[in-house]
Amino acid sequence: MDVALLPPSLEVLSLSHLPENLQSYFLKGLAYLRDLRLRDSPFFKCVQLHLCTALEDLQIWGCEQLGALEGLQFLTTLRSMKISRCQQLGALEGLQFLTSLQSLTISSCQQLGALEGLQLLSSLGSLEIELTPALSAAWERDPKLQEQEQGGNQIGLLPPSITRLVIRNLTNNVQSRLLSCLPAITELAVRESPELTSLQLGYCTALTELEIRDCDSLASLQLGYCTALTKLKIRDCESLASIEGFQFITNLTSFTVGASSRLPPLMELLLKQQGVCEVLSRLTCLEIRDASVLTMSLCQQLTSLRSLIFGGKETSSMVSLTEEHENSLFLGLMD
Repeated sequence: MDVALLPPSLEVLSLSHLPENLQSYFLKGLAYLRDLRLRDSPFFKCVQLHLCTALEDLQIWGCEQLGALEGLQFLTTLRSMKISRCQQLGALEGLQFLTSLQSLTISSCQQLGALEGLQLLSSLGSLEIELTPALSAAWERDPKLQEQEQGGNQIGLLPPSITRLVIRNLTNNVQSRLLSCLPAITELAVRESPELTSLQLGYCTALTELEIRDCDSLASLQLGYCTALTKLKIRDCESLASIEGFQFITNLTSFTVGASSRLPPLMELLLKQQGVCEVLSRLTCLEIRDASVLTMSLCQQLTSLRSLIFGGKETSSMVSLTEEHENSLFLGLMD
């Protein structure tokens, strides 16, 4: 493709299914380009961005052989970047110069082993990231981090400006460093993290939305510090046996829980905690999968409920309410 054939006034450019003979692309003469999307080009190996100084939105996905984003340091106006399914991408050199970046999404980049300068992005508010073994190891054993920590200096893996974090493949060793450097975080989603056994939320006092999904080794959850929480979602956590501190999240209005074989006994234990009934009485939305959870004692507490949703995985069997469930729920709403 000859970039000279493109009009210099171009502001949005989307390229897909690039041919095998085009393995590198140097963007020039596009001084007004603000939105660039490269997708589904498995033979594409390198993109040169040196002259894209007006770029605000960059999306790259499905470029399995992409090994380098050259000129990233010149994208000082970039606000949003999404990179997915770029299996050969090992680093994002120049990341620390993206001072205007507000949203960053990285997923399915298995070779990504370093994010140098990520903690310097003072404008970053939203981060969605899938940790790779290499990136987890880098964050666990980074000699620079260890040296500063041993010297008594505080250092964070992420910028404290982040208010929204969606993270996959989180491990215990990484999360012990991760959440402590996010004092302003209000939305946290931990997904598909089979090795995670505990979640340290003591620093997340501003958290208003929490989602935990597909964390099969997570055994317990302590919510006592999350007093600002309004939305809580817990799904597919087969080992979760207890939720502590539920009585302190008195601002909770939406609760999603389900797809776990331990759900009925978990809810029974929850109802026995002092103060939990008061929290349940403020719920306006409840989403569950197992109708057996709707016992008489639970339904009688749901005096503010406006929305009841039964949902689960597409392969799950359809749930149905018995007459006893319907009667107990009706009595609860009539109280």
